[in-house]
Amino acid sequence: LKKEKRYKQHQSKAGKLGGIKGGPASIKKQRENKPYYFMNVPFDSEQERKFCELLVKYGIIKKPIEGKNVHIRIERKDFDFFIKQKLFVEYHPFDFTRTINEYFKERRQILDEKGFKNYPFIVVRNLNEFHEKILPLFKK
Repeated sequence: LKKEKRYKQHQSKAGKLGGIKGGPASIKKQRENKPYYFMNVPFDSEQERKFCELLVKYGIIKKPIEGKNVHIRIERKDFDFFIKQKLFVEYHPFDFTRTINEYFKERRQILDEKGFKNYPFIVVRNLNEFHEKILPLFKK
């Protein structure tokens, strides 16, 4: 019983020092420790990094800027891309805990509640969907 109490005290202290689990600092640090960088910006996965490369390649964004057009923090959640301050895009290949529709609805609700109700939001599951869903919106 004493061991359990000590463990909880240490756990509590660590929680206070580390902040909220999954908070902005934690997520940023995890991302920085991964090897997926493009133009000095860290990404969560190789595919997300490649998605950003396509945005730059096709002139949809000039360069990734964390907090401006990449990794936008809203309501304790990061949205992967905010293109031309008009379109939110999540690169979300799979989720074992919910369907793509459930994920979309959850994220859409956050945007709606935080003043982005009139902003389009697209979930992209693979790089092919860049060509199907994103590129046609920006072709001249």
